[in-house]
Amino acid sequence: MQKMNVLGLILARKGSKGLKNKNLKDINGFSLIELAILAGLESKVITEIVFSTDYKKSDVGNLAKKYYSKRPKHLSKDKTLSFEVIEYLLKEFKKKNYCPDYIILIEPPCPFRDGKLIDKVFKLNLKMKSDSMVTCKEVNDAHPIRIKKIDKNLNLTGYCLEEPEFGLPRQMQKPAYLRDQAVYILKTKNFKNKKFGIYGKRRHGFLNKNLTVNIDYPIDYELAKTLFKNKNFKILFPNTKPLKFKRTIK
Repeated sequence: MQKMNVLGLILARKGSKGLKNKNLKDINGFSLIELAILAGLESKVITEIVFSTDYKKSDVGNLAKKYYSKRPKHLSKDKTLSFEVIEYLLKEFKKKNYCPDYIILIEPPCPFRDGKLIDKVFKLNLKMKSDSMVTCKEVNDAHPIRIKKIDKNLNLTGYCLEEPEFGLPRQMQKPAYLRDQAVYILKTKNFKNKKFGIYGKRRHGFLNKNLTVNIDYPIDYELAKTLFKNKNFKILFPNTKPLKFKRTIK
């Protein structure tokens, strides 16, 4: 594989509403931020790691401090888009003569992913010559045909698909997939040409058959802790042994 600059990027804003300070929540002795960093360290394709946040450096722990990048206040609001943060970071990196070929987003609220999964998705991304590739999981009980809108008069309509008048057996529903937030592979050029947005023109999905949990609310956090302790479930968890990683951005 040709040597490339691949940035493992962890975006973690402190203003979470559903679960206060969720990115600092602990699973097996590591915060969600640390688990994201450890997955990046375990990857063999990632050549640089940056942790962008509005948390104080003193609040994030010794591991996270090594990759800490202070985010400006105007990029730490509820409505701030990841695109805006990445665009800002790329401009800052350029001042330091650093330009990654790819960005791999590693979302802290989705802790059950390791470096091996990251590498697997990245290699398929290269094979497919994708502008982006994201991990997805098949949805069953929450199939789009069952998702509804209810107006102020309690009228019920389909949110994006209208359900047949007499129903539709589950076996006949076309498969639907949800971004599971485990891994995002993004070509840097997507942020230079805004025509096709953050995902670029050639967009592909990676069907992630591993168990994932997105932690947004207290019940999600409790579920994640329970699943980790339950050996009956197969989950991907990063190697938590100390790993050496040489930074190129100072």
